[in-house]
Amino acid sequence: MLQSSKTARAILLCVAVCLGVAGLARESARAQTLAQVSGQIRDPSGAAVNDAAVTVIHLESGVRRTTDSESDGRYAVSSLPAGEYKITVRRQGFRTVARLGVFLSPGDAVRLDFDLQIGGMQEFITIEGGRATINIEDASSDMRVEDQAASVFQSMGEHSKD
Repeated sequence: MLQSSKTARAILLCVAVCLGVAGLARESARAQTLAQVSGQIRDPSGAAVNDAAVTVIHLESGVRRTTDSESDGRYAVSSLPAGEYKITVRRQGFRTVARLGVFLSPGDAVRLDFDLQIGGMQEFITIEGGRATINIEDASSDMRVEDQAASVFQSMGEHSKD
């Protein structure tokens, strides 16, 4: 009887460990099907912008996730399904910036920084296309679209005055 009790406990322990490992494997697999976007929000001088509202919209489903930037200007939104996104950043005293055509793949952990321009929130700067500026996983980088877009908008304004 004593031997069978030890055997039963050993079997229960083995089953519990197997279930725990299976649960971890399932969570790991789920995490690899989701993506994350993070970055920093700065003003024209390069200083961090806190309390900026960051809205991430999955265009296929319409699901919207929001967060606010921290005191150091950083933000992060995780557990995002793969797909195309629109990311909007708003802060009182700055123009609203919307980046369209952001594609996230399963397992992506990408960085998207935003450089805000002084102005009213009702003024929009829209940036179309563009992958994240830095892939956090391998530190590869793409060109910064914000600086180019700001230059284009400034030059368009100068030409319209002529």
